[in-house]
Amino acid sequence: MFYGEKPISIDAKGRMAVPTCFRDGISEVCANRLMLTYSVHARGCLWLYPMPVWEQLRDRVNELNEFVRQHRMTKLKVVNSALEVEPDANGRIVLPPKMRQVATVEKHAIFMGAGKRFEIWNEDALAKERGDYIDISADEISQDLLQLEL
Repeated sequence: MFYGEKPISIDAKGRMAVPTCFRDGISEVCANRLMLTYSVHARGCLWLYPMPVWEQLRDRVNELNEFVRQHRMTKLKVVNSALEVEPDANGRIVLPPKMRQVATVEKHAIFMGAGKRFEIWNEDALAKERGDYIDISADEISQDLLQLEL
């Protein structure tokens, strides 16, 4: 499982270095084979999956009924748009221009461990997401969250 966050820089060619604290874990889990795709939940975020985790997700999404609009849109955004990436000798991966543009991930971003995957966030979008969460009223909190006793 991956946790923690690090600020990262993205150069003009879209290259970003995977933070060193995550590199050994990525190598162990997936031999550096990663899949990059869009977040379903937030516009300012990309998701980065170790290949074994990606393959499970891909298969589950592909089993969804495409006649349900939300299923079709999830498949379009997550599976159909995915791209395999592998860190180079310097631990860098390339974020394609279209993905950077859609996710508004530019020169500075946040690389975050999110359990089985990573998230690459636009700094402002992450700050807004965290602010929006604080503004959730008690009646909007699910029973599952209430039982966690955070």
